Amino acid sequence: MSDRKTEILKSNLAWLQHDIRNTDVLYKACLEKLADLAADMTPGEAKGVYDSICETNVRGFALFCSLIVSKSKAHHEQAADISSPRSVSYLRSHMTDKAFNIFSNNLGSLSAVYGPDFKSICEDVYYERTDACILPLESSSDGLLMSFRQLLLKYELNIFAVCDVIQNDDSTLTLALLTAHPSNPGELCEVYFPSVPTGALEDICAIISTLGGKIQRVSSICSEYAFEADHHICIDMQNTCLDALKFCFDALYPSHMILGNYSNLNKGKE
Repeated sequence: MSDRKTEILKSNLAWLQHDIRNTDVLYKACLEKLADLAADMTPGEAKGVYDSICETNVRGFALFCSLIVSKSKAHHEQAADISSPRSVSYLRSHMTDKAFNIFSNNLGSLSAVYGPDFKSICEDVYYERTDACILPLESSSDGLLMSFRQLLLKYELNIFAVCDVIQNDDSTLTLALLTAHPSNPGELCEVYFPSVPTGALEDICAIISTLGGKIQRVSSICSEYAFEADHHICIDMQNTCLDALKFCFDALYPSHMILGNYSNLNKGKE
């Protein structure tokens, strides 16, 4: 980047950092100039430029990332529509039968393939024997079901959709339809942050809120090291852009994983 562009960028970033809530005409003009200068940067380049000019400010950096994404050519390319799965493996039970019927009613007729255990149905998807599988991921009584989430991570599965079913004790069980590829964007996004510093959660939440997301749930698990933790965060995405969030997280937390950008097909309807 030329010295002149760096000087202009520094001036506009100073405005950005001065007061991120400012909405006057000059502020908006500075943001537009900043976006033009920074378009098509990679996450690493964006972080390097920002760090070289500004003091650390995750909210300011989040806005910087959203502007880059809004101006980038890749962001404006039309994404291909992703077809719904047709064949679904699952370990049969009263709860999974109910989930299968909900998914089938909402996504079109699905064919069921009954598996002997949870590991086998995940392998069916991983090795492309079926399009999807069904796993329970969360319950209102026990929280996140970590053994099943470990299967999701091990077999590199994506949350395509979820549904809620009521168990015999009146608690709610959330089951997921998992595929080998992402779904069409829905109103929820699940992000996993493995082994990040314990103080990072506040910054992660600040980034999400700055970009318009609403946190639905945060589940944290301390690692064997006292200064690190794993975070599972569910975000309401109705007023934010996944590309902007991902760009910012790629720059600051490159080990993060988007587990799915999906819809709950029957929340509150069962």
